Amino acid sequence: MAKVDWETIVQEGKKLASLISGGKVDLNEAQKVLEFYVDAKYDDARLREFLDIMLHDPPQRSRKTEMYYQNLTTGLRQWRTNLQGKDKALAWGWAIRIARSEKGDGDDEDGHRDKPPQLADRRVEQRWKPHKITRSSRASR
Repeated sequence: MAKVDWETIVQEGKKLASLISGGKVDLNEAQKVLEFYVDAKYDDARLREFLDIMLHDPPQRSRKTEMYYQNLTTGLRQWRTNLQGKDKALAWGWAIRIARSEKGDGDDEDGHRDKPPQLADRRVEQRWKPHKITRSSRASR
């Protein structure tokens, strides 16, 4: 298993956050698209196809939602990261967290509390969960 380069992931997350923050993208929608990307096993071609459908033949939604998908697609294209697969998904998750924190106290535009994306891979998901300190974990330090 390859070691995760957290410094690069956070740095890339900051880059993407600057492209999607400021109300240009609904962060809940960005998280849903991230979940699709993870469920699609990090397949960039399927991601592009999904975003293309959401842009050109979306389910009936508000014009605001269409604008969010347009801005998300533009932000992802401008991101130009070398990260791939899980590392790209992790950076994208950090971008969402950073963008939410910049909005103030972790609430998104609908008042939902900030939470990490629900990644399909349990090993990746475990990294997001806070570790509960127990007596046995203190003793091992």
